[in-house]
Amino acid sequence: MIKINRHSLPFISIITPCLNRVEYIKEAIESVLKQNYLNFEHIIVDGGSTDGTLEVLAHYPHLRIISEPDRGLYEALNKGIQIAKGDIIGWINSDDLYDDNIFQEIAYKVINFPSVEIITGDSDLFEDLSNGRYIVRTNKFYSCKELVEGRLNGVVSLNGCFFNRRVFEKIGLFNTKYCLTADHDFLIRVSIYQPVCISTGRVIYHYRQHKGSLTWGKPRKQNQITSSRELANIAIKYLSMPNIPDQLHKYCQQLYLNSMINLFKYYMEYGSFAEAIKILQKAKQKEPKFMQKFIGRVVTKGPIWLSRLILQSIKSSVNKIFCRSNNV
Repeated sequence: MIKINRHSLPFISIITPCLNRVEYIKEAIESVLKQNYLNFEHIIVDGGSTDGTLEVLAHYPHLRIISEPDRGLYEALNKGIQIAKGDIIGWINSDDLYDDNIFQEIAYKVINFPSVEIITGDSDLFEDLSNGRYIVRTNKFYSCKELVEGRLNGVVSLNGCFFNRRVFEKIGLFNTKYCLTADHDFLIRVSIYQPVCISTGRVIYHYRQHKGSLTWGKPRKQNQITSSRELANIAIKYLSMPNIPDQLHKYCQQLYLNSMINLFKYYMEYGSFAEAIKILQKAKQKEPKFMQKFIGRVVTKGPIWLSRLILQSIKSSVNKIFCRSNNV
C-alpha cells in the first residue's frame, strides 16, 4: 500500500445514489470504510426508500444522507455532486464495491500530478453464487489517449473514475433529460473538453450482477427502447455541432447507426412491425447512407438473423391479438 502523510491527503467525496437497497447497501458502505482513508466523506442520496434501507444507514453516523424523492439515478448524482466538499469526486452504486486501498492510490496520483483532472480505472462484473463470487467479465476503460481523442467504443463505466471537481465546473452535471443514458452524454462532453487524464491501469471497481441491478440486470422492454432512443438523440445532438473532433464524429455516427438498428430489432421482437419500419424510414431520412449500412449489418449477421426477427415479430403480434381477444 502507498504511504502518504495524512496531513497532505486530498479530500475525496464519494456519492451513492440509493433506492430500496437494504440487501446490499451495508456492503457498499463497508467497501468505502475499508479503504482506511482518513480524509473523505460519503454522501448517500436516497430516493425515499421504504424497505429498511434508511434503518441500515442510521447505523453509520459518518454518512451525509439526503432522503427525498428524485427523478432517478442522474438527478441523485447531481444532488450529491452539488453538495460535495471534496476536491476529488467519485461515486459507487448502492450494490457495488471498491477494490481495496484505491483511495490511497488516487491520493498518490493527485499529489504527484497536480494538474490531473480525471483518474481512470478498469472494472469487473461479479455475481454471488452458492459457492462464492464469480467474475463474469472485466471491463477495460478507455485509455487516456482514447478518451481525449474521442475513440469511445466500448463499455461506459464511469464508476471506475475519480474526477477533479473542476471537470464539473467546466462541462456541467449529468443531463437528466436522458433517464438511462446520461453517462454517455457526459462522457462525450468529457472527451470534447479533453481533460488531463491518468490511468491506474488496473481494476478498481466491482459491479455486482443481480436481477434488480439498474446497470447489469435483465433489461425490460421499455428500458431497451428508451435507452436506444436516448442514445440516438445524443448522437444526433453532437453530430449537429460544428467542429466536433473527427474521431468523436465517427463515434457518434456509429452510435446512431447502432441505436437505430437496435430500435428496429426491439420493435420487431415485440411484434411492433409498423414501428420497426418507421424506425428504418426515420433513420434513412436522417442519414442517407443508413439503408446501405443496415443491409451491410444484415449481411454480416446473416439472413437467418433477419428471418428470426420476422418470425419473432409475427409470433409476438399473434400473442397480442390472442391476449386482446381473451381480455388478458
